[in-house]
Amino acid sequence: TIGYGQYAPTQQGSRIFTSFYVVFGIFCVLTAINRVASRWLIRLQKPTLDFFLGKMHHSPSTKIFFSCVVIFMLIFFGMVMFNALEGWGYANSFYWTISTMTTVGYGDLRVNNTATLHFGTFFIYSCLLIYSLALQNIENSFQTMRFEKRRSDMLTNIRKDGVFVPKTQSAHLL
Repeated sequence: TIGYGQYAPTQQGSRIFTSFYVVFGIFCVLTAINRVASRWLIRLQKPTLDFFLGKMHHSPSTKIFFSCVVIFMLIFFGMVMFNALEGWGYANSFYWTISTMTTVGYGDLRVNNTATLHFGTFFIYSCLLIYSLALQNIENSFQTMRFEKRRSDMLTNIRKDGVFVPKTQSAHLL
């Protein structure tokens, strides 16, 4: 899903390999990243939130906000690094960061430094990990909110319909 334009397969065999990698390899990489995110990165969320917000139960909306903040920090970090490594202005660095994060890569800008290529590779995998974590975190938070709403509605209906009878009334009814 990345095509910056300066690197492309030139031989028939490498084009076939690239095609198979795009179809199957990226799926395998994303599956592995999702497993890493769900096993390790989600576990880091609570200690991080506890550190910044204090030890308490963190609501789903706090977790969604946390995910968004992490993504914005990643954008800022990428923008600063591409600015420093390539000497681009902040507008081009921001544009390159977003193109890289979303794995689009239009090819209209080209990197000139090997360090930028190395950082870009690290940055792409970091983005995939963080996106995977953020999306999973947001989905889990929405599921929790739906479950809590459904539970609250059920309890309200039970109380309204009189299924719960206070102990004083139950003794009186006997």
